[in-house]
Amino acid sequence: IITTHTVLPAGLSEERAFKAITLADAVVVLGDPGKSAMEGWVGLAGAKAKVVHIPQGCPYQIAYDPIECKKRIGIDPTVILAIHPGFVCKHKRVVEIIDAIASKADTLRQYPFQLLIAGNVRDPHVPGNSEYLTEIITMVQEENLSDLIRVHREFLPDADLPVVLTAADFAVLNHQSGVLSNSAILRQLQGYGVPVCAAKTPSLSDVGEGGLVHDNVDELAANLVRMTESADLRRELSTKQREIADQLSWEAVAGMHEALYIEVGSDR
Repeated sequence: IITTHTVLPAGLSEERAFKAITLADAVVVLGDPGKSAMEGWVGLAGAKAKVVHIPQGCPYQIAYDPIECKKRIGIDPTVILAIHPGFVCKHKRVVEIIDAIASKADTLRQYPFQLLIAGNVRDPHVPGNSEYLTEIITMVQEENLSDLIRVHREFLPDADLPVVLTAADFAVLNHQSGVLSNSAILRQLQGYGVPVCAAKTPSLSDVGEGGLVHDNVDELAANLVRMTESADLRRELSTKQREIADQLSWEAVAGMHEALYIEVGSDR
């Protein structure tokens, strides 16, 4: 049984991935849009593996005080804090997020609002990746957005993640990814009840009723304002996020895997 984060198992070349799929009795994908893509791969490989969508489990919900968490990371407790956690790379379209904030800067300053970009470059040796982070930092400075956007140029340590996610009033995800990947951070956000402004893309399709979706920069800008100005909306979406998390506890997801193993084993 192969469990994948993306359509290709991590670290495998295309040739080895085909061989692994050919030998597999079942392939588990984390995102529903990836199921049809993987079924295509199984067909191309001439394999008979059963393809199953089993979602990633949500993390344990640690109850911290949001105000104290904001203080711990150096954020004024009165700030409406949005976060963009994880890798900083072009397919996450961070520049477009900055464009959206710039278009509504005067409105967002009234609350006040702040975006924390918390992450580093993925694969810095790949041409263009390090330059992309430099472009983001330069753009924030040139657009005079330093009061609205903070760039934390390191990945968040696991020990700090619960504090940052609890401090966040909402998250902003603008992934461009297609069916080949699934957002792992989205499950983290659901586990901590963090509402999301999310792009309408396959990799973020699991946002469900826990967020506001957008197709373009203008829609993202409007959703940023809606989320920032309405505490009631954030509370409503936070409740939806926790409801999703309750259905995807590690125990529930483990049960899905166990059922698959029993089914596959009984056919042998």
